[in-house]
Amino acid sequence: MTIISRGSIYLWKMYDFEDGGEFKDKYWLALSCVVNSNPTYAVLPTSQYEKHYMYRADMLHDTVIVEVGECQYFSKRTVIDLKNIRKENSEKLKSAIEGSKFVYIGQIEQEIMDRINDAIENAYTLPQQLIDDLLCDD
Repeated sequence: MTIISRGSIYLWKMYDFEDGGEFKDKYWLALSCVVNSNPTYAVLPTSQYEKHYMYRADMLHDTVIVEVGECQYFSKRTVIDLKNIRKENSEKLKSAIEGSKFVYIGQIEQEIMDRINDAIENAYTLPQQLIDDLLCDD
């Protein structure tokens, strides 16, 4: 059984963006407060900083920039963009797990998770209900 918990990083092979477009291998960072919740909230980190963010200050709202060396799993500057939070249902996750397309990589560093939590708490573009859902009571 795959356990999906907050801060866990997975590699989702051939991720379906469900927009009629491409399938692509993507890192998938779990954000849900409850283990194996349905639906599960996650964000898709991107290493496309130069392409999408470098000259677009307006795109940096609600992001966490992970520099090379800060996270052992990311070999490039990586953007965790809270505007890219996904709400995945259990059927889609189950299909990926059973098809060996969902591989556990490891746990994101606590310092980065703390920065993500701060970004969620101070989010500019997220609906309040989503912020509430993603702020875990300790």
